Amino acid sequence: MKLTLCKIVLLWNLIIIISDFSHSQDLSRTFDVICRWKHLEFENIPSGQGDIYIPQNNVPFGFSRAPESKRIFVAIHRVAPGVPSTVNYFYENECDKVENPKLRPYPDYATNSIQYNAGPEKLVSVYRLTVDRCNRLWFVDTGALDYEPSPIIIHNPTLWIMDLNTDTLIRRFSIPDALYETDGLGFADIVVESDGQDCDNA
Repeated sequence: MKLTLCKIVLLWNLIIIISDFSHSQDLSRTFDVICRWKHLEFENIPSGQGDIYIPQNNVPFGFSRAPESKRIFVAIHRVAPGVPSTVNYFYENECDKVENPKLRPYPDYATNSIQYNAGPEKLVSVYRLTVDRCNRLWFVDTGALDYEPSPIIIHNPTLWIMDLNTDTLIRRFSIPDALYETDGLGFADIVVESDGQDCDNA
């Protein structure tokens, strides 16, 4: 089923996508709504790149909150063309000012740009992400565009760990062929165990 009209609502640890506006009026009576979008928009999209942004193809798959910087990170899995950036963020207080806070690419558009001959230093498609107690952002890039009728493989699935204090890469690990099947699209989520006391033991 194809949704032609949708509203995306961010609650704490919960995303609701509503296709019929007429039935969404009482949502705030039931939940503490943090943010809402009619469709996702991006800040300062590079010009001259054809169909880099197609609004209806941008649907969030994962959110994670970074309390120290008051940022909320958003993963948009690339299931169709027109997604400018697969890893993004916005600031919590922006939801108080506007209804459609624009997303910023993380770490930048260059890293998120699609290049069909790219190595693991380029982000292709991320399902979900996690901020741990040591203020690090973890996610797995599937390395594949999940387009119909068949995925486009660009590189191996890759684990990324980013330091949110400096917004720099801590480690990037390309997952060997022997550890996954075919296209890497099965790497949807990541669970990080860290007590926040010993950040080297996670």
